[in-house]
Amino acid sequence: MYTFSDSTTAVLTITVTGSEIVSPVEEIVIDSFDNINSSNYRRNENGNAISITSAGERAKVSYTVGNPTYAGFTKAFSSGMNWTTGKTMKLEVTSDTAGRDLVIQFKDKNGNYFEAKKTLSGGSNTVTISLSDFKTPSWAQSATPDYSMITEYSIYIEKGTAIVGTGTLYVDNLILE
Repeated sequence: MYTFSDSTTAVLTITVTGSEIVSPVEEIVIDSFDNINSSNYRRNENGNAISITSAGERAKVSYTVGNPTYAGFTKAFSSGMNWTTGKTMKLEVTSDTAGRDLVIQFKDKNGNYFEAKKTLSGGSNTVTISLSDFKTPSWAQSATPDYSMITEYSIYIEKGTAIVGTGTLYVDNLILE
């Protein structure tokens, strides 16, 4: 019971039913994209043009896909991130073009790369990828991820089934649950 300054009171009653114990989910913020400093992100020089700028509480990603059919950027962590408690990666995305492929890639402390791909629909979506969906890219040697220290992540936009050209993505809250 709580007594307010005017002497009125309030009682909060909580009723618990069932016997299931639900553990809280620890959320690891990989990148909030708040107040972007573009110097913290490096462009993949083998891909097409891409820029990442601040759009308030999210990032604006302007890109071109054609030849080659992808554009991407990488952010390295000043000290590695421990992802051992994570199961699912989530990213909020607003895309102006349906049919583009979004690839999220990460590198572990052993220099091994892993990536997963999702096809985007136009508009706003939450992209959800299980960590078990991340596989070694075809160009890299097969390995098992060491989630105890992830040193960088990358986001790539691929042509997918859409036409070649320019586009814009807004991305926010890359998290691991």
